[in-house]
Amino acid sequence: MRDFYTEQQLIDAVKAGDEDRVRAIASLSPELIDTEEDGVPVVRLAVYFRHPRIAQALADMGARLDIFTAAAMDKADRLAILLQGARGQIDGWSA
Repeated sequence: MRDFYTEQQLIDAVKAGDEDRVRAIASLSPELIDTEEDGVPVVRLAVYFRHPRIAQALADMGARLDIFTAAAMDKADRLAILLQGARGQIDGWSA
């Protein structure tokens, strides 16, 4: 029997810093990997809540890194690539 998880369960695990639970949820319900809370992707929430290992784990598992998330994660190479394709977002802002 397959376990199904909700977006809120992933968000709660990220905020709590529960890396094992985040990995389990993302593995069993990969469609949740790009879940957002109030427009903020869970991978960036992990950075904001000072859980860089969780942020990296989510990125390694395929979470989408937008310009703001790449900047928050200090991913200069990814940020440069994203900025080349989205020059209009250079002066953008994030919630």
